[in-house]
Amino acid sequence: MKNILATGVIVIALASLASSMAVFLSDTDLEVQQIEGDTYCTMHQLWIDTDGDFGWPDYKNTFKECK
Repeated sequence: MKNILATGVIVIALASLASSMAVFLSDTDLEVQQIEGDTYCTMHQLWIDTDGDFGWPDYKNTFKECK
């Protein structure tokens, strides 16, 4: 009985540790928004530079904010 209880405590502790580490190691919402914004601007500039062959059109109509 003691082994089962000890095993349960260890499993719960490891699960808690893993979920805590995931929170600390993940990007914040602000970082994700900045990365997405940079990607959007880069891809739209590529679209301009290649006459629409590559990249994305300004489908959000926000490219003026990239400059």
